[in-house]
Amino acid sequence: MGYGGSGTTDIAKNDVVIIDTTNGTINKTAPNKNSMGSIVVDTTTTDSVYVFGVADETIASGSMGRICVRGPHKVNWITTVVQAAPLGKAIGSSTTSGKAAPVSTATGTSRGVLGVGLSNTASTDTGDTNVIWAWISLIS
Repeated sequence: MGYGGSGTTDIAKNDVVIIDTTNGTINKTAPNKNSMGSIVVDTTTTDSVYVFGVADETIASGSMGRICVRGPHKVNWITTVVQAAPLGKAIGSSTTSGKAAPVSTATGTSRGVLGVGLSNTASTDTGDTNVIWAWISLIS
């Protein structure tokens, strides 16, 4: 479970989310008292070290929702899948809010990895656009 962002923007199903380190502290007053680490948001940071998982459903801002942190799951992809075929490649957050992309930060540096791409083709089984299957495993 994750608590959807603090702003006015909902988190879309299959969006990459990160832990919100700007919203919530151990001293914050109600309703988010002691909320550090319990709020997730979309990000525009490439390979964010705060990458947390993928939204399993649309999560309205300020609402609880399911987040996949391990296992196979669809992920919203940054562009058409064939342009950056993710099969077997490490994937992470990108500069496009909520979208995954191949990890571009060098190994041995501070980076977050969401998981590994499981396909070179986009999923179209439920009318998806630019969505891939990935194995979510949160590694660095």
